[in-house]
Amino acid sequence: MNNSKRDSSVFDDIKVDILSMLENYPSEKVVDAILYEVDEKAIKQLRVFIQRLTMEYGNDEIALKDYNISNIVKIINIQEPCNWYKTFEAKSSKQVNDKEKVLLRLDGEFSKYKNKVLSFTKKKIKEKKIKKDSADAIIKDIHKEIALAEKELKYIQDNFDELDVRISTYFERTSYGGVQYGINKIRQPNQNLRKTVPNVIWFKPLQKEKSSRDDNELEIYFSHATRAFGDVFFAKKSEYLKPRKKGDTNNEQ
Repeated sequence: MNNSKRDSSVFDDIKVDILSMLENYPSEKVVDAILYEVDEKAIKQLRVFIQRLTMEYGNDEIALKDYNISNIVKIINIQEPCNWYKTFEAKSSKQVNDKEKVLLRLDGEFSKYKNKVLSFTKKKIKEKKIKKDSADAIIKDIHKEIALAEKELKYIQDNFDELDVRISTYFERTSYGGVQYGINKIRQPNQNLRKTVPNVIWFKPLQKEKSSRDDNELEIYFSHATRAFGDVFFAKKSEYLKPRKKGDTNNEQ
């Protein structure tokens, strides 16, 4: 086994440095995840950390996987900064709609349900969370529920073509945090936020674009102007000088 696989000291040191660095940046909690908004300085430092990890563990594929930057922090965008982002909370569930797959899985789903309810009850009895004198009655009721479920299974299998059958965890949905963001005004695919490590997004607002006329021209004019009537306004030239394009010598436009 490669020594780098056994020696995690470089990884551990980098982890401490990253977590310490992130304390200097604003963060937001989304469900059970943390998202840090960082600048270019932090991204450059993260790139250095990635290089150090690669140099230390790059000769051992297993070690590089174990001591990867992704096991310390999830970096949403490392190549380019986003100019906008928005966090969100969503719920996830698993669902199988394909009729052939559903039909093949029905017996397995029934067995999973049966084992789950029985093992849960037996565990409670073993932990003495269910009194011994009532345990037999509870087990008996559970077997009745299982028998009813088995009848439902047979009904579904016998009438499968007439039914819309789905396997879904809809009623056991789990919440997770995510982030929407855009780079150069182009929206990127949503990213799920990880709960086990901090998440980092590189943010830099777009600089205001200059047009042939100063973007602030109207704002400046109306801050000095008086409304005469209707859509007619005036401003004293001594108080307001109309911005012009660079090199424009004509005062009238």
